[in-house]
Amino acid sequence: MITAAAALVGLGAFGAASAPASTSRQTSTPTVDPFPAPGTFPFTVPANVTSISVEICGAQGGTGGGVENQLSSPGVGGLGAHTTVSISVTPNEALSVIVGGRGGDVTSNGGSGNQGVGGVAGTGGPNGAGGGGTSNTGTGGGGGGGGGSAVTAGATTLAAAGGGGGAGGVVGGAVGFTSGDGGAGGGATGSAGSNDPTSLAGDPGQGGTQSAGGAAGGTGSGQGEPNGNGDGAHTGVNGGSGGGGGGGGFFGGGGSGIMGSGVDALGANAGGGGGSGFPASATFDTCTTGTGAGFVTLTFTAGPVVPPTAPAAEPAVSVVASPTFTG
Repeated sequence: MITAAAALVGLGAFGAASAPASTSRQTSTPTVDPFPAPGTFPFTVPANVTSISVEICGAQGGTGGGVENQLSSPGVGGLGAHTTVSISVTPNEALSVIVGGRGGDVTSNGGSGNQGVGGVAGTGGPNGAGGGGTSNTGTGGGGGGGGGSAVTAGATTLAAAGGGGGAGGVVGGAVGFTSGDGGAGGGATGSAGSNDPTSLAGDPGQGGTQSAGGAAGGTGSGQGEPNGNGDGAHTGVNGGSGGGGGGGGFFGGGGSGIMGSGVDALGANAGGGGGSGFPASATFDTCTTGTGAGFVTLTFTAGPVVPPTAPAAEPAVSVVASPTFTG
């Protein structure tokens, strides 16, 4: 008689396998990279990053010049634009971060026997701001435009915030004229500058748009251009003040102008226009910082990190002992 002693060797049931390795995804914490000071800085997009949140602020325009021993009051430069927007990027892409600098104030007031020198344009881009106009004897010069801030990839602008226009200088005389303020940097379009409607003021510069620099404020002032914005007007010889320079931005604002020309030129105490921002679909407001300079802050999170998957274990095999013959 044959009896089979079916002894199973304890190696586990046939077809059973070890549990697969974990495929849980780990996401890194957000990285915040601030650029608080004016200048141009290189930035390389980290690996696994395809989107960056950009908080961006343009710079303020400069203050216009006053007149010594007179009642006139100079205006103030327009504020830069501010927004937060998400941009699409490519891992390891080379970008440039441009932070706008505040437009220059007039370095000296006009007075008897001297001119008010216009403030220099604030640094920044991609389209630079305009400088303030120099006045005639006894009147104030114009303030320089504020620099725009931007993030660019080569010649392509990914995000921009316009700078504010510079204020105009005051007109001399015993009457208390006030010079016009610079226009604020904007979104799709920057704001126009202002003037003192009670005086013989020139026309303010207009804000930049999505397709062109802001229009000049009249005779003698500069048109805002794609690669450089309007300087404030340099006045004629008969007591005109300096106009404000346009602010930088995606497209820059125009400088303010004068009324009349030559010996009949009257007050140019109007502000320059503000630069435009990009993209036009973003919601912009005005930027207020302690120094009036712009800033850029980049926030990004690396993409999901997937750990390598361990190879599947070989299936365990059930082994049956050889039968035993008896009798």
